[in-house]
Amino acid sequence: MRIFMNEFSANDNLIITLIVNGYHFKDFIRVSPDHSIIIFYKYDRFGGEIWYSVLISEKSPSISILETLSRTASRNNSKPFIICDIKLSVNYDSYTFDEFYKEIGGVVNTGLVLNPNLSEIMIDLGRNKLPKGLEGKPDDLLEIYSKECFQFLFKTSVRRYGKDRSFESLPDGIVLGKDSTAFLFDSKAYKDGFDFASDDINRFEKYVKDFRLRYKHIFNIKSFLVISGEFNDSDKSLQDRSMELMSRVQVPVSCITSGDLAEMVAIIINNSGLQQSINWNRIFVDSVIKLSSLSTQIGKLKKDKII
Repeated sequence: MRIFMNEFSANDNLIITLIVNGYHFKDFIRVSPDHSIIIFYKYDRFGGEIWYSVLISEKSPSISILETLSRTASRNNSKPFIICDIKLSVNYDSYTFDEFYKEIGGVVNTGLVLNPNLSEIMIDLGRNKLPKGLEGKPDDLLEIYSKECFQFLFKTSVRRYGKDRSFESLPDGIVLGKDSTAFLFDSKAYKDGFDFASDDINRFEKYVKDFRLRYKHIFNIKSFLVISGEFNDSDKSLQDRSMELMSRVQVPVSCITSGDLAEMVAIIINNSGLQQSINWNRIFVDSVIKLSSLSTQIGKLKKDKII
């Protein structure tokens, strides 16, 4: 999947894998046409930052390139290592791309969306109720299940920030869509339904600005998705909230109930041959996301009889 622009296009899979597996991208340095350095970090369980400077090499690095890696690592107080598909004899840890992906763990898909009771589970979680047979906190589980639903629908990588939100200002997660697009998302588990407040829009604005500051050359944020069991605001009020965020950061708020998100998964499972032709960027930008938007697209695709 090619989603990065300009100089990032050669390292797209690596950066995606880092983001999805809990690492935070910091900087990209083009050392030469054949060598780049990516700086990133991760939090340990106590909130400490662990930094890395990784040299991405298309051929064996020269002494001057290795010296640049050393200076970069020293300047950022980070551990240096090299990723190169050529066998190297250097005084640094080095991995091929396949070895590195294996070490980092790759992208894990738990298959939670294949549960035949997904709709009931998502409805309960959206209402802050623990479904029968599950263990954990409903709000945490709603984040996890929402992430899995988006990952299934978009057929792309999704990152749930989880405990990292304790250390940074972050939404619940991010969907890394196609064509350099991204969707930030927050899940809201409320027993009596979710009511928007001005503080929510303020936080969403901060999330968008912080994300852009870090990834402005990589992703274009299409929408800020909010998932809950029920929204107490009227459709007109939700549209006003969406326009408010749009006026501040040019990103709309898009609301979907947890039950409808699960129903979308069920619809796609029953129409799997059409999934690649669905324009998710169109569906997930409406202020109130309706099942009818997906059904309309599927109906048109079936009528065209192209697939």
